[in-house]
Amino acid sequence: MKPITGIILAGGKSSRMGTDKGLMFYQGRPMTQHILDPMAKICQRILIVTSNPMYGMFGFELVKDEQPDYGPLMGVLSGLRRSETDLNLVLSCDAPFVGFDLMKELVLNSDNTDVVAATSSKGIHPLVAVYNRRCIPVFEQAVAKDEHRLRAVLSELKVTEKKVEKEELVRNLNTKEDLRV
Repeated sequence: MKPITGIILAGGKSSRMGTDKGLMFYQGRPMTQHILDPMAKICQRILIVTSNPMYGMFGFELVKDEQPDYGPLMGVLSGLRRSETDLNLVLSCDAPFVGFDLMKELVLNSDNTDVVAATSSKGIHPLVAVYNRRCIPVFEQAVAKDEHRLRAVLSELKVTEKKVEKEELVRNLNTKEDLRV
């Protein structure tokens, strides 16, 4: 497999959760740990994009958003700029069901495209995806236009969609009720 960097976005405000989602426990472990374990089997380097120094407990490099509170688009761009590999597995910290098999499938389908993103009946999941570093200029153009929507960036890129059969795999946990499942 080609060298790949893992990028976990953990910079959200967590307004619905009321506290930092990635550090909340789900099934006895911080949500972020559910993503890190399988990601570490695929990625040679892992970056956690966050402004919260508590994420240092996981032992991976922390990257600050270049423009705080800009949203996921800036989180992805900040991670891509820090990456040293062409391929970058990008996941949000609140998606603990994205396992090794889906991560590997995205990576294996990343040739000849800018982005490989998981899709489900709810549409495309831009934070369950592999991004090539060559996408950086498109992200930079979006920021220059004050665009905040990640889907707007995707519309400018060559995207390969990878359909997931089980909706649960790409489900985000956004509320305290979600954690009780």
